[in-house]
Amino acid sequence: MFAIVTLSISRLSILCLIRRTFGKSSPLTKWFTDFLIFGSLAAAILTLTLTVFVCHPLIANFSITSRLAHKCGYPWMRVYIFGCINTGLDLLVLLLPVHNILTLKAPLKDRLRLLLLFWMGVLASLCSLFRILSYNALKDSAGDINCKFHSFITL
Repeated sequence: MFAIVTLSISRLSILCLIRRTFGKSSPLTKWFTDFLIFGSLAAAILTLTLTVFVCHPLIANFSITSRLAHKCGYPWMRVYIFGCINTGLDLLVLLLPVHNILTLKAPLKDRLRLLLLFWMGVLASLCSLFRILSYNALKDSAGDINCKFHSFITL
């Protein structure tokens, strides 16, 4: 749950920075940024809600041993569906400032540096894609994922 909250807050802070920096110059950027902020908030609330209520009893959410002893829904749902939603939102956030940066009245060298700074986030998206694709290989005999390695991929 901590990862969901930190990912959502990080994405929202980047979106607020983009909105504040480029929102006045382009109404389309402002509208699209507002749309992504709403989408990020909705995805975070949905992910948190389904993560908390997927295990019965609720205490099983907070203990690995309880999680193995009780029914905890479908772990593939969280990895595939929410992984794809978060990766898609991350890629949209990466694409958002490209037009505005390219049209800045600054030397080409400075514009390329700014683009490189924003596009460093591609590494996060690649890690997310690797996490989604490696899910089947990380399952153990109980059908749960290898938590240590999967958490490492997330970080």
